Amino acid sequence: MSDTTWHYAVVVGIDEYPQIDNGNYNLRCPLEDARRMEQWLTSPQGGNLDASRVKVLTRTVPPGRQPPVPVFDEINSAILDCAAEFVQRRKNTLPNEAARKAAWKESRFYFYISGHGMDGEGDDSVLITANATRMSMNHISTRNVLNALKTDKVFGELVVLTDCCRDLAGVSVQALPWDLRNYAGYNDPVLPRTFVARASRNRKKAYEPPPGASIKNSIFTQALLEGLQGGVPGNTVDSKNLENFLYNYVPKLATGLSSPEQNPEINADPGIVFVHSSKSYKVTLTARSGSAFAGQTAVDVLEMERAAVRSRVTLPATAPDVFTGALPTGFYAVVPEGGDPMAGALVHPLSVIGKDTDETIG
Repeated sequence: MSDTTWHYAVVVGIDEYPQIDNGNYNLRCPLEDARRMEQWLTSPQGGNLDASRVKVLTRTVPPGRQPPVPVFDEINSAILDCAAEFVQRRKNTLPNEAARKAAWKESRFYFYISGHGMDGEGDDSVLITANATRMSMNHISTRNVLNALKTDKVFGELVVLTDCCRDLAGVSVQALPWDLRNYAGYNDPVLPRTFVARASRNRKKAYEPPPGASIKNSIFTQALLEGLQGGVPGNTVDSKNLENFLYNYVPKLATGLSSPEQNPEINADPGIVFVHSSKSYKVTLTARSGSAFAGQTAVDVLEMERAAVRSRVTLPATAPDVFTGALPTGFYAVVPEGGDPMAGALVHPLSVIGKDTDETIG
């Protein structure tokens, strides 16, 4: 993972739209979505950003808000403030242009939004801001934000995460009043890399969980955070394996919550690393009495890739019918020692998701 000293973020959550249908257009999850996204960004085990470089905009943050908020101007200003601070810090703290270019290569900007949205001509997620009305709406195009920052190479990496619907279209979006020439980066054949993950396909909705569900976050945000916090197999979460996780897990999570069908849309350049950890977790497997695992001296834990065994770890019996060891986060298959999962041996699925695991097998 790159040096997060040069990472910045703007996090937006909009739950109340008081000027649309007398507040009947409000949402339940965006405040919690924004809170948990900020929590991951500032966690040493997550994004590892200093809190001063994460600008959160919701109805309650910063304190002393006067609804309806957030609105276009403050979101726009927060993004520009990140760019200006990044350039100024490089000038003030680094000794020469070579060091400043190295910092730019390590830089990243996260733009996360949760709220009502629409589709802007096919490849956009457009956030409807809090002071929108049915007759005169205010929007901020994440595509326009991305393209402007990318064109002037303001940051070395750009991560855009949008948890909003894309089922409405045909309404013009507000232009960005930006001149980024003073914030421009460097010519580079690879950078900026981009990771853009949208909660839904164009002309489709994104959903909150049904009332009373066990999760309190919007479906896409819940899936995103689960992936970043241990759901992606292995100890490295990068742009490609997070893309694969979201494509598979978002529809599965929606189905499990009895929510309407939801499929994300993701465009990911390779090489963006979100989390890297060498940590392993204690695993205790107890064989069910009478099962094929009972009486074994050891079991094998297999990491599978398609129809092939990618890795095999043997966990010895540390007590009768109890097997212990340490494994990194991932999804595994447990078989009796020497067993071949493709040859009909008993297989027990095992998930190690960022914490110690105690499970009965067989």
